[in-house]
Amino acid sequence: MELFATCVPAVRHAEATAGEFVITPDTVLDTTALGPQNQVRIARLFRFLPFNLRPSGNANIIRFSMDAESLGPEAHRVVVTPERIDITAGSIDGCSLAVAVLRQLLPMDGYRRQPFSEVTWTVPAGVICDAPAVQWRGFLLDVARHFLPKRGVLRIIDLMADLRLNRLQLHLTDDQGWRIESDAFPELHRRGSHRRRTQISHFSGERVYDETPHGGYYTRADLREIVSYAKDRAIVVVPEIDLPGHTGALTAAYPELGVPAGALTEVIGDWGVNSALISPSPAAMEFLRVLFDEIVDVFDSPWIHVGGDESRLSVWERDADTMVLAKAAGVTDAQGLFATFMSDLDALLRAQGRTMITWDDAFASAPQADSKAVVMAWRGLDVARRAAQAGRHVVLSPVMPTYLDYYQAEDVREPMAIGGPVTLADVAAFDPLPADWSSEERERILGAQAQLWTEWIPTERNVDYALFPRLCAFAETVWTGAPVAADFSARLTHHLKRMDAYGVEYRPVDGPHPWQEGGTGTRAHRSSEPMAENLKRYEQAAAQGWIAFDEPASDARD
Repeated sequence: MELFATCVPAVRHAEATAGEFVITPDTVLDTTALGPQNQVRIARLFRFLPFNLRPSGNANIIRFSMDAESLGPEAHRVVVTPERIDITAGSIDGCSLAVAVLRQLLPMDGYRRQPFSEVTWTVPAGVICDAPAVQWRGFLLDVARHFLPKRGVLRIIDLMADLRLNRLQLHLTDDQGWRIESDAFPELHRRGSHRRRTQISHFSGERVYDETPHGGYYTRADLREIVSYAKDRAIVVVPEIDLPGHTGALTAAYPELGVPAGALTEVIGDWGVNSALISPSPAAMEFLRVLFDEIVDVFDSPWIHVGGDESRLSVWERDADTMVLAKAAGVTDAQGLFATFMSDLDALLRAQGRTMITWDDAFASAPQADSKAVVMAWRGLDVARRAAQAGRHVVLSPVMPTYLDYYQAEDVREPMAIGGPVTLADVAAFDPLPADWSSEERERILGAQAQLWTEWIPTERNVDYALFPRLCAFAETVWTGAPVAADFSARLTHHLKRMDAYGVEYRPVDGPHPWQEGGTGTRAHRSSEPMAENLKRYEQAAAQGWIAFDEPASDARD
């Protein structure tokens, strides 16, 4: 198979020519046209080679340049001849993306930490011209439910970069854990970062717990390192601080901010939609203002995600003190108070020069006409389209097929997951630019994002199994703006060999390895509500403006 035809995602234009370029210790890396800071950045990206490239010379050159006038920000052109490699891009991010393509053209040992035999670092001669179809090619990693140490996050960034994904949304806070060090509010990471037990049973059965403490958090220095590491690889790290629901860890750390005040004093170890809500009081809003000052000091992302999803507003409705706040705000019910709360958050972040992102729950239940908040649509394309028609930018993230925590086949060998299936074929058929939308509606689509929620994904090995190869298919759809190309299966077979070299414990296309199966113990496969019924329920909720399933709660406080 011609090496140019093994890239994942597929490249838009590739043309093979005669010969090859050989990278040696004498090869010159010429990045002078990029400026001093960018020179260092590009040099770091070549650390996968077992030797350093020379900084100057006149022969055997890999030369970088930028042409913002004729190339888009992430567009790049790679021209390989036996004498040299010329890489031209529209921005420094385009240069980083070109290095990711170049790495896929090298021998498999380019994915090993240490080549164990003599390797000739050859690149086939030819021309690649490429650019992405959408600007937001995202992946959400939930580190709140199960903490992933920093080394694991950096590894995920490497794997994203190889697939030319460019947005990492870190779900940093939830009922089950707070993962950010705070100087202003240290109890957040001292008390909110760990729980004494974790639910290991499925929703469909009796609750069972492991009774083992779980926790961890990232220091501010850790997070700055993660942001910088991602930036080298053309990835923006977008923090998510979930509000006003999913705040069990926050209100366990600072019980006076909960509703009712003092109701929760321990981080929740149960899954599902819990009743923990932060108060919409002036004191809580001042707390959040100081907290977001810390967040924007660490993260340079233009966007801050604030959740806005699955909030049991009946908790506010039943609390007399909260309804006094509603009256003072000039609204009559918890729904109006929720709209006010989200509008205040929007204003707070705009004052800090950032754009707010919410899940579609916030748009569907409180579609403020003047809001510029980005809508991340998880409950289907209908609510996404309504948001686009309302003038909002949208990121498509529908449960089917972008929720990669769902099991991958209706097969008893599959380990327990929240539900499913979401198959590789489902992901491969995803269209991030729906053909039946008008051109005006499609212009409001920033892109799409895949999600990995980690209730039943406790380890890095489980992360690998859930993500790959489905994330490979997703990456191609958002790069090309269409379902995967006809030759995807053949290219994926080749790409999985790269992942073997890298050490990724992916799920084989034809089913799990014996040691990856659910077995008959606590991780045994569970069939769940049929996917069609599940999706219909979400779409109905979005259509009617519900922001949560507000049936009587069954959480750790009850």
